This record gives sequence, C-alpha cells and structure tokens, in this order.
Amino acid sequence: MNDPYLIPNSFVLKNKLNITNQEKLDLAESAISKAKLHSILDEVGIFYVSFG
Repeated sequence: MNDPYLIPNSFVLKNKLNITNQEKLDLAESAISKAKLHSILDEVGIFYVSFG
C-alpha cells in the first residue's frame, strides 16, 4: 500500500527541503525548530535558555 505522505519506496516523509535521507531530515527539522524557538524567545525578551 502506498502512503501519500511518504517519498515513494521509502519510509521518509515528503518534505519541502527535498531531503530523502531520514537522518538528514531529522537534523534539518531539529535545526529549524531550534532557530524558530530562539526567534520566539527573542521576541518575548527571553535571551538564555538551557536545555541540559
């Protein structure tokens, strides 16, 4: 059965970055999320957050 959300013949989600490798997609998603979080924190005046 074909999943319309996956790249054909793989288990990687279709994405706007055209990344076909799951590990690379995970890294890209993480970097984008981190950058957006920092942007939001800057807007509300929180300049330092430690996640461990």
